[in-house]
Amino acid sequence: THFDGVSWLDWPEQAKMRDPDALAEYREQLAETIEYRKFVQWLFDQQWSELKAYANGRGVKLVGDVPIYVDLDSADVWANPEIFKLDEEREPEYVSGVPPDEFSDDGQMWGTPVYDWDALAERDYGWWVNRFERLLQRVDIFRIDHFKGFESYWEIPADADTAREGEWVQGPH
Repeated sequence: THFDGVSWLDWPEQAKMRDPDALAEYREQLAETIEYRKFVQWLFDQQWSELKAYANGRGVKLVGDVPIYVDLDSADVWANPEIFKLDEEREPEYVSGVPPDEFSDDGQMWGTPVYDWDALAERDYGWWVNRFERLLQRVDIFRIDHFKGFESYWEIPADADTAREGEWVQGPH
């Protein structure tokens, strides 16, 4: 990859912060690589669609699985920082996890950024709608891993030592 596989959080500032001029420059500089990646993704999509049609034609339904949270170092967070609770440097202010329980005295810190549900609501949850619509093009039914996060979720300050420092926060309403 262009930045030697490092997290987008460690990219040059203009790329990290999605400066339009810098992005235009990278699009031009990396045009051949971008076109190749788009072709590979298109090819996979075509093959998957054929597989799904073949399976469906024989009465087989495809089941998918989608995690409620996305990784900090994902294209989703880089391209949509406004829908996550990030600071001005795009570092997470809060991360997801679960509280202490009978299995873990300290709970679990997953490290994935939590959503800014107010920002998502202002956008009519378009990111989620697009995510589900796209997924349903690939599978017939899907499971949302940790779907409880739509109702309430365990939010932990990103600089906490353990998940014990978190609290339950109301999900979208």
